Amino acid sequence: MNNKGPILYAETIGNGDRTIVFIHGNSQSHSIWDKVILEIPNKESYSLISVDLPGHGASFRSDEPEKDYSIQGMSSKLKNFIIDAVPTESEFIVVATSLGTNLVGEIADTFSKCRGFFFVSPCIIGSGFTTSDLFQPNPNIAPFFTANPKPEDLNNLLDDLLVSNDYKIREEIKADYLKTDSRFRENWFASVLKAEYTDEIAKLKSTGKPIAILFGEQEKFCNTSYLNNSSLNLWKAQTILIPNAGHATPYDNPSAIAALLTEFIDDIN
Repeated sequence: MNNKGPILYAETIGNGDRTIVFIHGNSQSHSIWDKVILEIPNKESYSLISVDLPGHGASFRSDEPEKDYSIQGMSSKLKNFIIDAVPTESEFIVVATSLGTNLVGEIADTFSKCRGFFFVSPCIIGSGFTTSDLFQPNPNIAPFFTANPKPEDLNNLLDDLLVSNDYKIREEIKADYLKTDSRFRENWFASVLKAEYTDEIAKLKSTGKPIAILFGEQEKFCNTSYLNNSSLNLWKAQTILIPNAGHATPYDNPSAIAALLTEFIDDIN
């Protein structure tokens, strides 16, 4: 424990001056970023920190799931982690995917040292946007909001998450899903239904920082164009589509993600 609550599990590669914090999505773990990090050149010049969110991976399972697994509970834990993990005077970049982008959006305006945001398969929300703007009408998304889905429903989710037919990747994603505290999904969903989120898009816009928005070309859950007219400070002034990739883009095409992240870092530096 630290003075802000349970410590989140994280892995760090490198000990350089440039810090990048990687945040996974719903029922995933830090390992979704492993292949991306492997492709980043000159890793020794960075501190590459990938974290497991509450209830996920090797991080703590909550005794107060309604509190800790809510939108505000999760974002608060992430904020405290970043404060502890990144040296006070250090600048850093945040890389996040899916639900992780929501958590970053909730706290984006609290980090003056953050140089930019790199979002993969984002689902950030804000004033003027509804869930129908964000999401395609795909019932196979349901296991992301279900404590213990039927095996066939989980398989349908995996089918639509990935473009890759690699059995080992599919089993890794499935193992992370099953390892996640099932109470997380039901309490997160309850928090969403109660609209406990804030205007994440406005908070990101208020930072003035560049924001990279990437989606897989074969995305089956999110609407890939919904942020085109959001007035965010979009890197390259557009949403970028990644070939041969679905919602789990860091698994489907890690080389493309790593190349664009490296370019993003060079541009803002």
